[in-house]
Amino acid sequence: MFPDDKEIQLLCDGTEAFPEILSCIRNAEKSIFINMFIWRNDEIGKAIAQELITAANRGVSITIQKDRYGISLEYCEEDQTSLFHPVPTAYEAATIKTLELLYNPDLFGKEHTGIIEPLAAQLLSHPNVTVNCECIRKDHSKFYIFDDEILIFGGINIEDKENGSDRQGRVYRDFMVKISGRKWVDSFYNYRKGIETPALFKGNQKQPVTFFHVKDVYLDLINQAKKELTILMAYFSPIPEFMTALERAMDRGVHIRILIPAKANFDDDTNKRTLSILYTYAKENGRQLALFLSPDMTHTKFLMSESTISLGSCNITRNAFDTLDEMNVVYPNGNTEFAKRANAHADEIIASAKRVTSLKDLSYSRVRALMERTVM
Repeated sequence: MFPDDKEIQLLCDGTEAFPEILSCIRNAEKSIFINMFIWRNDEIGKAIAQELITAANRGVSITIQKDRYGISLEYCEEDQTSLFHPVPTAYEAATIKTLELLYNPDLFGKEHTGIIEPLAAQLLSHPNVTVNCECIRKDHSKFYIFDDEILIFGGINIEDKENGSDRQGRVYRDFMVKISGRKWVDSFYNYRKGIETPALFKGNQKQPVTFFHVKDVYLDLINQAKKELTILMAYFSPIPEFMTALERAMDRGVHIRILIPAKANFDDDTNKRTLSILYTYAKENGRQLALFLSPDMTHTKFLMSESTISLGSCNITRNAFDTLDEMNVVYPNGNTEFAKRANAHADEIIASAKRVTSLKDLSYSRVRALMERTVM
């Protein structure tokens, strides 16, 4: 059972997602639940915090789960700020410095003020707000629940770069999904409690019950593709099961399109190594394979065959499959507005990208790829 077009909506990029999220906060009457990986102390981060304070002042009960595990990524790039975590621990600081040296050496050495953002302080002290921001659950999922009637989830963190472009000028491309209706929200809750296993939601979770479903969803989608397969992936590691599945898909004549960022903010050399392996297999075996490098920072985690669409927060990496909590939607690829929009947006992203024509387009450092495997 899946929601119809009146109940499900694809939100493309932060420019669509954030206005919808802010509107839902303003219209909430009873409760708001937010689960977030990265929440920067920047313009959009403060705007959402302010709207939450306004909602709390009118009596809305708000619960925020902000995983401290994301602090290293908050501080190693962009404006190097975190809404809820003003002071990294010694271990976190060492991780931050390592990531800065590897990816953003021009930011290395910045001192952090240690002063908590006033809006965060208001949220932490408000009687209608419960904030859990000190736990390290390694929860990479991002979702909002409003009045137990509306669910918004996907791959977009709370940060300015997701609402436009990053400090290098790369436009951020990503998806969120809005699902309306108490039955769907209840189904989401029940899935997380281990009560039911709906076809619509597939995730990874360690507590309160443990399940790791997304890897199998991705592999099934690839293995069952008969005609077409599109993958738009932010971070793509050469996991043997996936390389084999994609090679077998090429062997049976599936038209495959794979897109990664031309310059990813993390794991760029690993991304290029993965595509280099696939490119070499296709060339050596006379298979058809279309690989693309996007000028944008394509932060999407999107797989689509002729029958199925899956998108959400889960990358194709060992960390995503075995360690992190994730959440994806799985939806039929058919004659629905949701599916049509997903197809059109994927085509739009690919149309703006450069097609790979030689291994030179995928040059990478084996040393850096090894370091990424160790650090990330």
